[in-house]
Amino acid sequence: MRRLFLIAFLLILGCIQQAPEMTYVIKACDAGEQVNTSFNMSVSETVKIHQVQNYVCCANMTLSMDAEGRVIRIYEENVGEMCKCICPFEADIEIKNAQGYGRIEVYGIKFRDVQDYEFLFNATLP
Repeated sequence: MRRLFLIAFLLILGCIQQAPEMTYVIKACDAGEQVNTSFNMSVSETVKIHQVQNYVCCANMTLSMDAEGRVIRIYEENVGEMCKCICPFEADIEIKNAQGYGRIEVYGIKFRDVQDYEFLFNATLP
């Protein structure tokens, strides 16, 4: 009976999905970058997203993530200020433990109560 319980416990434990973990680096105002988004998933099951987007120069960009069902969602937010100059922001995002998820969605750029999140793009995971 103990052996059966142990086998059942190990099977259930193997089915538990690890929560994805996100790390990111944002480089502000690199005039040499063209606005674009690239996406790839490495052999180690790490999702890498490179995104360049024009936005106000005085922004302080932060990212957050949640995972529900088979979807990972990334939210971009300006916790800084608004100003009149525009420049490209470059974001390099890595998400570990993404296996088992079917899609990634990116929403941005929220600014206080003035501008809410807007759907930017999605990608299907292999």
